[in-house]
Amino acid sequence: MKLSHGLAVSAVSALAVSGIAVTAPAAHAAGPQVRLISIYNAGHDASTRPDGSSEIIGGETTEPGDAGISLVAALPEGAASVAFEYNLDPEASDTDDDWTPTGSPVDRTDGFASTVFAPEPGSDVVDSDIAVRVVATSEGGTTYSTRRDVHVSGPDAAVNSVRVATGDRGFFVQPYAGSARTATLTSVNGTTSATEGTVELSAWRAADGTFAGRTAAAVTQTPFKVVDEDGLRFYLGGAYTGAVDLTGFGVQDGDVVAFGAERDTDGVQPAAVYEQSIAGIVVVDGRSVANGGVFTTRVDDQEGRPVVGAEVRRLSDGSLVGYTDALGQVTSRQADGEPESYYANTTDVDAYEEEVDVVTTEVVTNGNAPVATDSQVELADGAVFDDDEYAAGDVAVLVTDQFGDPVGAGTMVRYRLYPTGTEAPAEQLVLTTGTDGRAVVPFDPAGPDGGYTLEAEVDPPSDMRAARRAPSTTATFVAGQAALTLTRRTPAPTAGGQVTYQGRLSIGDDRLQGRLVGLRFTHGVELVPGRDADAGILVGDRVVPAQNVVTDRNGVFRVTVKDPVERPRAGEIEGALAAATLTNRASTTSTLAGNADARAVVRVDFSGKRGRASIKLFGIGQRPVSDILRVEGPASIAGETVKIFKIRGDGSRQLVRTRVLDKDGDAKQIKVRDRNRRSFTRFVAMLVASKRVEGATSNKRRLR
Repeated sequence: MKLSHGLAVSAVSALAVSGIAVTAPAAHAAGPQVRLISIYNAGHDASTRPDGSSEIIGGETTEPGDAGISLVAALPEGAASVAFEYNLDPEASDTDDDWTPTGSPVDRTDGFASTVFAPEPGSDVVDSDIAVRVVATSEGGTTYSTRRDVHVSGPDAAVNSVRVATGDRGFFVQPYAGSARTATLTSVNGTTSATEGTVELSAWRAADGTFAGRTAAAVTQTPFKVVDEDGLRFYLGGAYTGAVDLTGFGVQDGDVVAFGAERDTDGVQPAAVYEQSIAGIVVVDGRSVANGGVFTTRVDDQEGRPVVGAEVRRLSDGSLVGYTDALGQVTSRQADGEPESYYANTTDVDAYEEEVDVVTTEVVTNGNAPVATDSQVELADGAVFDDDEYAAGDVAVLVTDQFGDPVGAGTMVRYRLYPTGTEAPAEQLVLTTGTDGRAVVPFDPAGPDGGYTLEAEVDPPSDMRAARRAPSTTATFVAGQAALTLTRRTPAPTAGGQVTYQGRLSIGDDRLQGRLVGLRFTHGVELVPGRDADAGILVGDRVVPAQNVVTDRNGVFRVTVKDPVERPRAGEIEGALAAATLTNRASTTSTLAGNADARAVVRVDFSGKRGRASIKLFGIGQRPVSDILRVEGPASIAGETVKIFKIRGDGSRQLVRTRVLDKDGDAKQIKVRDRNRRSFTRFVAMLVASKRVEGATSNKRRLR
């Protein structure tokens, strides 16, 4: 592509502006009561997964990433001191002991206090339920705001973390009343441990104590770097940028607004805001397409930062291009060979006003025929996949032209596919691209498990051979039969306790990430004095029989099985936790499809000691017909078996009846024929030992 002026090229993603209006007073106002406004997600979940890096590779610099939990409070006026604390008792009251400071510094800014709580990996806080609170002291006394039943997930859990980037934020008041565009808009960006999907953005509204102006921001998969005990390493996370509508918040230049981002958990960040004015417009990207070009322009404010919601028009005829998104950008298409400039409209007057509106330099495209320029290997199921997930077309080579678009059908691709670590075959096989620019590589999933190397080379047009080398690409992947394992990560549980298992889906040492796994708990045997088996999978504060989870970037997930506390305490044994891979379905955000067909089952015992119960024997003698006996026990032994014995003169016992105890733990109307006329007969009942209960003997009953 040739342009009349050089352009800076940016490879960042964008989210269209959302215009959801809300009505509220200034968001920095606070009442007499301190208010913890973070951990606002419905499940009160928090995560210690890392959600950023010291630099987004290929993009702008951010604050260093951390594995901490964002804690932010709206302060009462005149608050002299503020502290953030936690308690290992998730139901702790504010008057209880054992409240512990988070140990991290507290920042204060115009009505808000914030800190980052970073519990040590492996501490009692991680993978546990805790309580979190903020304490503020002022002339009026001390007030508390507490979140209870906060579940803190570990770094290997599937629960995502999210944070909002720090720094001042500009807001733009749209002046376009004639186009019904008068919103107050700002851009919010940050990072998350998620690699796809969306993050929900909003701003704190003090009037009703809610986060308002909610909008969804798309997550772009982004490599992060972190430095830890293993040195410098990289991992995949996500970045997002979205527009938040502050219309009706009454924000003014210099106010502080708390912005929230939610993805499984949440992050909150107070930021000073300033009113933006349009100061410049520049073309940041341009590329040729068939019969023309596509240009991206960015509108900047007086600080050189992007403006959201600015109106951009063509200089040639004043026609509307669109309104800038959360990155301050808007894209337009331009005919081949026709020069054009674009201006950012600063008023409600549509026509260009010299020295009022700002305009780009002139740009033009000169058409070039598409040429195969680049190639890359596409692995629909990722670099590690199960043989059962493979479908024809999952391994392919995508060929693109100099504009980044897929080439058409008929481009020749030569390739070699062989086990990694072996010598590459001398002969190259030949494929051709389809209409989507993809050359599908045949792969036999019945072949040996392990690593494979794919080398591909694209044949350029004949008239290009002397001028350029054929684009080539090499990739490795692992295929085989995946194994699913469940490993206990906490001590053996007792009655009324809980136990956590770590699941892993892998082919040898290679992990399968992003796979859907179904979990199901099958009840075991409830030990006396319990009656009904009630253990299950813990989700939030509920116990459920089943749950679906997704393996994380390490092919790992965690699941907790809980036995609800009963009085008196009763255990459950021989329960079964089963995990099985489910079918992933390709979507707009993921190419994963198929089912690895892997399963695992573990036995779960909450204490293995049988309970004890006593039974009583009652009876009425009805000679000469029969004696009528009755056994009574606690309801917890319903369904157990009792045996009735007649005691002979020599002390030996003769079995006369066997009964199953009813729902009340009783056996009524047990008739035994009276054969001894006027003599007495002695009876005794025995509770038969089972998995649930120890054997027991009743009192003796003498009947005539």
